[in-house]
Formats: sequence, C-alpha cells, structure tokens
Amino acid sequence: MKLLIIGNPIAGMGYSRRRAEELAGLLSRNGHSLEIFFTEKPGDASMRAAGTDNHFDRIVVVGGDGTLNEVLNGLIDPSATPIVHAPSGTANMLARELGIPTRIPDVARLVESGMIKLIDMGIASGIRFILVAGVGFDSFVTMRLKAIRASTLGYRGYVKPVLKAGHAYHPINLNIWVDEQGPIPGQMVMVLKTRYYGGIFIFADDARPDSGFFHVRIFPRGTKSAILKYGIMGLARKVSLLKDVISIKGKKLKIEAEAPAPLQVDGDHAGWTPVEIEIHPRVIPVVVPEGKGGALHSVARMR
Repeated sequence: MKLLIIGNPIAGMGYSRRRAEELAGLLSRNGHSLEIFFTEKPGDASMRAAGTDNHFDRIVVVGGDGTLNEVLNGLIDPSATPIVHAPSGTANMLARELGIPTRIPDVARLVESGMIKLIDMGIASGIRFILVAGVGFDSFVTMRLKAIRASTLGYRGYVKPVLKAGHAYHPINLNIWVDEQGPIPGQMVMVLKTRYYGGIFIFADDARPDSGFFHVRIFPRGTKSAILKYGIMGLARKVSLLKDVISIKGKKLKIEAEAPAPLQVDGDHAGWTPVEIEIHPRVIPVVVPEGKGGALHSVARMR
C-alpha cells in the first residue's frame, strides 16, 4: 500500500515523533511505500492533507484528536481515503470509542489488516468535526489554551490553564435550537458524537459515531459550582440523573449567545457564536480492528 503518515511532535506528552518513526520503520520493512510528514505549527496537518489528491491508500495520523481534526479539515474529499489513527494525544477520544490499539506493532497490523467503518461528520460554521462541538466553559478553556500553547501538555498540563480559565470565566446566556425545537435556554451546550469526552468523562452513554444524529446536552447553569457538579457527574457517568440537564437528539443546531462566546470543536478553539451545526451521516472512512469499533455497524472490507 501507499501510505502517508502525518505526525504531530507536540501531541500529548511529546512521544509522537518517536512513535511515527517506529511505525514507519515497521511498515517500510513490510514492503509498503510511505511518506512521513511532521507538523511544525498549527495548520501544517491540514496543509499536507490538502495536497494528498487521493494518491494514498491510507492516511495514518500519529497525534491526538486535534491533529485528526486538522487532517479531516484539510482533505479535499473526506470520504475518499481511509484514516488510521495512531493515538498519541492526551484524550484520544475517537481511539477509545473505536477500540484502536496504542502499541505501535498493533497499529502497524491495523494499517495492514483492519476494517473500514464509516462514521458521521459534523460541520460547525464550515469546520468539520468528528467528536464534539460545544459552547461554554470547555470552549473558553480551549480558547485560552490556543493562545498560550507552544509545547506538549498531557493531562497535568491542562491543570494550570483550566484553573486560570475558571478564575476568569463568566457564563453567557445561550439560546439553542435543535431541529425544530427551540429556543432552549442554557449557559453551556455540548454536541456529542462519542461517549468519551476528554478521555475520562461520559456525558452521553448511548452516543455513537455513526448514529446519524447528535446527542445534545444543554446545561442550564455555567457557574463554577454548577461546572464542578456537571464534571463530577460526568466522571461518574451519571449525567442522565440530573433532571435540569436537557438531553435531546438532532441533526441540525443553531446556537446564539447574548455576547460573542467561543466555540470548540474536537477540543480546539474554532471561532465564535452564532454558530450553525449540521451532520453528514457515515462520510468518513476510518480503519478499526476487526470485530471492534463499539456499536458501529457500517462496515466495508479494506480495499
């Protein structure tokens, strides 16, 4: 096969370069033709993905969910080339959802003998995403991180920015429309496609990457005490027990705010409200281990 490996050296704890080089060595020794590309700054992964022209059999992304999102947004046709995620970030939400292995020898076998499954693609004000979009405290944190990040983070690297963001954050009143329903008031909203949020929280037990709709969680309050409560319940996987949290499914959303509020998609800052979000069902081909992929049921053999 002809393979493109895109690696982000500052993803997660900074092991992606070594992992990408190890993976490239294994695949090269197995007779595959490959190119390896390392990002140096934000936007590089999108730039390289835009130049693929469907000339590769697989695009292998060695990085986190943000790198995966960059690649997705760079592709001319996101349905044309299967993507393999070699998880090397902090949260690795999609990898957790799809049962993607972390060991490089296992990733190499995945590239060669995995199954293609089609997952949904969200679009938020023109930006593609796979996992989550949101407006609220999490989007404020991602906005602050974008302004200061220059190196690796890991979970511990998020602690100081989150605490600083918590000190500066003030909730903004939102109005949310989901399909024909609304406006629904709230101070935070999550638009989810996977169960795992941030790798450790679960806000939608039954979310699935190929369901054809979004799982929307609308939180009525964005105060510090409310955020702490929601976070604890997310860790305990018991958000569904909170009677004040609105849970709704939909395919199209509109989010407006009383003042411009930051938007995050797949864990990165992606603009400001107002925002319109829609789903494109089963567009993105991803490679998963045979028999894995959670509840996904759209399956095709590797070509």
